[in-house]
Amino acid sequence: MDFSHLDALFVDPEAYLQSSALSFEGSTLPPVWKKDETALADDVFVPEYVFYSPATGVVRAKRFQDFAGDDGTWLRRQAEVGTFWIDVLNPTAEELFLISKVFSIHPLTIDDIANDDMQREKCDAYPDYLALTIRVIDTHNFDTSEELSPALLWILIYPHCILTFHMQPLSHVSKTIQRLAKLHNLTEKKLKLQVGTEFQTAWIGYLLIDEILSDLNPIIHHIKRESDELDEQLLDVWEDQVENFRDRNMLIRIHEARKQNVVILRLMVDKINVLKGVIKKGSRGVGRGKLLGNELELYFDSLLDRAQAVAQQLKTFEEALTRIHSEYLEEISLCLNAASKTAGDLTRKMTAVVTLLIPVGAITGMMGYVACKARLYLRIFRVNRPFVHSINVTVPGHHRDDGDGDTTAFWFATVFMLSLIVSGYHFARKWHWFSDPT
Repeated sequence: MDFSHLDALFVDPEAYLQSSALSFEGSTLPPVWKKDETALADDVFVPEYVFYSPATGVVRAKRFQDFAGDDGTWLRRQAEVGTFWIDVLNPTAEELFLISKVFSIHPLTIDDIANDDMQREKCDAYPDYLALTIRVIDTHNFDTSEELSPALLWILIYPHCILTFHMQPLSHVSKTIQRLAKLHNLTEKKLKLQVGTEFQTAWIGYLLIDEILSDLNPIIHHIKRESDELDEQLLDVWEDQVENFRDRNMLIRIHEARKQNVVILRLMVDKINVLKGVIKKGSRGVGRGKLLGNELELYFDSLLDRAQAVAQQLKTFEEALTRIHSEYLEEISLCLNAASKTAGDLTRKMTAVVTLLIPVGAITGMMGYVACKARLYLRIFRVNRPFVHSINVTVPGHHRDDGDGDTTAFWFATVFMLSLIVSGYHFARKWHWFSDPT
């Protein structure tokens, strides 16, 4: 670490704020992130720098050069005391350049941090530090209806310090610092040991990654719960064909659950590769010594096993959701086929009825059935009306203008049509005109 760049700033006291800009908050770190009101985008936050060490606790600053203190040597003295952690939120280009000079950050790492649109997680080993690029999801205010949008977190692990960079507020940092504070208090008060013996940079990286994995548990539990509920509802659909469309949002729920599962599964697979890189490259050594000892290597191995177990669980959820999706689409297809079959049965019955009535309509048209019936009523009620003819032929049995005559032909035609309807209905049932032939 080269603190001469901070010393150069102290020559001009107006170039940075004095130590009054440093906010000493002990072991607590409440989320007090503020949005930049002057920024055009809604997700741009005011830059903030958080320093943590077991001896000093949490110290906040608005600019990195504020850590120079009154005499320009505050950060240098903290580095001489022991290991420390600096978390950086949304740094400016000038401050990022200054940090790179102080901590000898490689230009490739600076380029990765400046271009926060990179979506690939990786682990790179440099001569002085180990650089991790991790995508995280903050579930501090997790809403199942919102789309999961991972944020990038850069972790730079040095032998004597650790740096983290992110462009969006992440609750993992505050949770990890509070966890560290509890461990240090327990170490000092209960175990009567020196704080520095348990405060290692790789240990902080382990706690931070462990917190990132633990923060995914609410989403994983939500996916598991959705998978079980959708499976049960699918069984209910099969058992009750009448209520098969009672949950109109079921297909949307299946889609959302599969989408969330794919996002978390991709994150977990990437973290498996990152953890393998940390174990492999950290064991080789960074700087003058190994970054991971035998004990810390066991901790990272446990994280790797945990990530692999969660990834296997997510793959099981993916298979279950895929099966539920295909079965639900099959059920919808069956329901549509049933509705189409019902409509076909109704059409077939109506066609059969119309087919049976066609001969009757033809006979009534030819024999003047309607007119005959009207003339019969006129004769019964002794009402004088003009002589009525049919469209084509004379009314059966009426050959005189007075309306009198034999009605045998009328009743014969009526009985013939009724017998035709009955016999046609019999043959229609025999030939399955009113029912499904299968």
